[in-house]
Parts: sequence; structure tokens; C-alpha cells
Amino acid sequence: MGEVTVPEENQHPRHNPWPVWAVVTAGAAATMLLVLVAVLWAGSQYDSHGARLIDPPMATVVAAVMGALGTLIALTLRASGIIRHEVKNSHKTNLRDDVDHITKVLETVAKDVTGMKRDHGRLADRVDDTNRMLAYTNQKLDKVIDHVDDIEDTIIPRKDDKS
Repeated sequence: MGEVTVPEENQHPRHNPWPVWAVVTAGAAATMLLVLVAVLWAGSQYDSHGARLIDPPMATVVAAVMGALGTLIALTLRASGIIRHEVKNSHKTNLRDDVDHITKVLETVAKDVTGMKRDHGRLADRVDDTNRMLAYTNQKLDKVIDHVDDIEDTIIPRKDDKS
């Protein structure tokens, strides 16, 4: 069976997302920057009585959690980009139409194979019938040859025959 080739306009380009280590590194750097900004901001925020609105340790925790969530979101977006690339059409025809066409072709092939099996069965039956007819004809021919031999023996006796 020949190799199937896909026309160039229907080939999918390679999707090269950022590697996981790059996303995690960027997320860690963004988290550290966010923590630094949060600590600096928290140190400069006071209410009308002069008390801090948020203490630096709490600002650090909140910033770290936000940075970690940002990294997780980035990893999720990266994964969804890979998935999107796998199912997104990058050629002129609709994916659903392609699948429908392939399904119709497979159904046609299945019907053809079923028809060929049926034809093969019929041919096998005809071969069996022909073999039976040949065997019957062979038996009849053997009887005719035996009868001809008997006639020859009565008309022309053999030398070794002592009748």
C-alpha cells in the first residue's frame, strides 16, 4: 500500500510553546518583583491615625500567593495553547468536514470489502461446484475407459490373455 501524502497547504506548522522551565522561571521572577513592590507599598501605606494598613509580612505572603497563582495560570494557558494548536484548523477546509469526508470514504471502503467477501464466497461455491462436477465427470470417464478396454479385449484378445 502506498504512503499517504498531505498537500503542503494542509500541513500543520509546528507549535513551539515556551518550555515549562521558562514559564516557571518567568513566574518566579515576576513573583519576586511582586513581593518587592508589595513590601515597599505596604511600608508606605498608613491610615489617618498613623497605623499601617497592611504589615510587610502579610503583604509578602499575599504577593507570593498571587505570584504562584500567576505562574499556575501561565502554565495552564501554555497547556491550553498546545491543545488549541492540536485542534485548530490550519488549512482551508473545516475539520468537521474533513472528518465527515473520511468517515464517508471509510464507509465506502467497508461496503466494498463486504461486497468482495460476498463475491469471494460465491466464487468459492462455484469452485466447489466445479470440483464436484469434475470428480463426477472423472468417474464417468473412468467407467467409459473401462468399458472401452472391455470391448477392445473382446474384439482383440491380448497375447497374455489365455481365453
